[in-house]
Amino acid sequence: MDDVGPSGAKNRSASEIKGVGAQSSCRSCEENVAFALVAVSLAGRWEGIPSHDLIGGSDGYRLPGYSVSIEPGVSISRGKDSLAVSVPVAVYRRGLPAVPDVRIHSPLAGGASFADYQINVTYSHVF
Repeated sequence: MDDVGPSGAKNRSASEIKGVGAQSSCRSCEENVAFALVAVSLAGRWEGIPSHDLIGGSDGYRLPGYSVSIEPGVSISRGKDSLAVSVPVAVYRRGLPAVPDVRIHSPLAGGASFADYQINVTYSHVF
């Protein structure tokens, strides 16, 4: 027998409801040191996915949490072209419980997955 709610719609589990991704990040404390065409940088980086939406419902499936990283980088510029490579390395990670997991008292609440590092490559050309 199907589990039907008061509106006549079939009730679905939280994993069947997909939420709209709401990710935020912040990069600060950047230090640049330039050597002719090459510049090196060091920055702090915070990235996260909230457990509650700013607009709309918070019932969608997500793995909320945040990480803090140290981000060294190097960039090379020549004329109108620039190439930059940065590698944020996670130094702290924390998973947060999702709203649907809290409601059902899931033992998996707060479980999230984080990368140890990422490689960002950026190329730009000024027209």
